[in-house]
Amino acid sequence: MAPFSGRFLVHGGAVEVREGQWPGDVVLVEFPSMAHARDFYDSAAYQEIKPLRTAHLEGDLIIVDGVDPDHDSAEMAAALRSA
Repeated sequence: MAPFSGRFLVHGGAVEVREGQWPGDVVLVEFPSMAHARDFYDSAAYQEIKPLRTAHLEGDLIIVDGVDPDHDSAEMAAALRSA
């Protein structure tokens, strides 16, 4: 992940389910941008080691755009309520 500026934020660890169900562990990797995350996923280096994950672990892999540093969840909730 280093060439793509990726770093683990969560890698396993205890999961405390408060609502709904969660069937397993969490791995969360941060990249500076969606492009960095895509480039990492599409890289020859990741494609080479990908079978180590897919052959031994069941789960989903998603890429999610994060929020800006000035994100205001109260403002977002107000906009959703007024829609």
